[in-house]
Amino acid sequence: MLEPLLEATHAKVILERRKKLLKLGQSFLGNPNQINALDQKIQSTLSHVFSHTKEKGRLWHDESVYSAEFSRDGQLIVTASADKTAKIWKRDGTRVATLEGHQESVFSAEFSPDSQLIVTASGDKTAKIWKRDGQEWVEWDLNDKNKKIEKVAFSKDSQYAVITINDVAEVWNLQNQKKVATLDGHSFRISSVEFSPNSQLILTTSRDRTTKLWNLEGDLLASLSHESRVRTAQFSEDSQSVLIVLDTGEVKIWQIIDWTQLLPKACDRINNFKYYLENHPEIDDEKRKICDGVEALEE
Repeated sequence: MLEPLLEATHAKVILERRKKLLKLGQSFLGNPNQINALDQKIQSTLSHVFSHTKEKGRLWHDESVYSAEFSRDGQLIVTASADKTAKIWKRDGTRVATLEGHQESVFSAEFSPDSQLIVTASGDKTAKIWKRDGQEWVEWDLNDKNKKIEKVAFSKDSQYAVITINDVAEVWNLQNQKKVATLDGHSFRISSVEFSPNSQLILTTSRDRTTKLWNLEGDLLASLSHESRVRTAQFSEDSQSVLIVLDTGEVKIWQIIDWTQLLPKACDRINNFKYYLENHPEIDDEKRKICDGVEALEE
């Protein structure tokens, strides 16, 4: 059933484009009668598909629902509600567990990439991580009424989580439930946070018009300033590039330097680098030997 739906939807998009061009006098795109016949066929296909769809279940809360999300394995659904709970459901609408413990509305709930953990964020200034069976696993509680936990992101391997608290982010090891780093460098509220696909880097953007790149130890690896606020930023699948979308409509591509390759490149390919190290009067003896033992890069 899905395949004819996708084909009909795609054809509909193409058809609408052709209709617009036809109005502009581009008659070579098709005879009007043929286009109308195709339109009717597409509508018939879509009607057939949707007439055979069935409601599989309904998920209920006592108050408004703010978010609903499938687990990555597609087996469960988690919902967040103004009734101060989140709930885990099977696909047929059977409730698996109710996540109780927040004192105010739960604004968001989402699964970790491995579908084994769930993070919830609430208006009570707490965020919690729960196991798939509904057991509470980690809680972050802010006693400062002027601060709030705004965003939580999982690493792709589900081993770490990062939370944002105004202009600071914290990295937590989910295995031992300990904070491993604080990302402190923005001057205004952090607007987005994301782990790289290889789970080794963290990207933050802020209202201070900067995008910053960090490692898991909290070291600031790079910072990029912009002319306007950053709307969002995203890693490429190979973790080597970042797309940065600005409020102005501009999109920047940021190439991430592989720091492990910089020294071999310098020692192997820059002819005067070794000479510089050996002869510069302000370089100490230890740094003069920095290229010793560095393997040449394979071509």
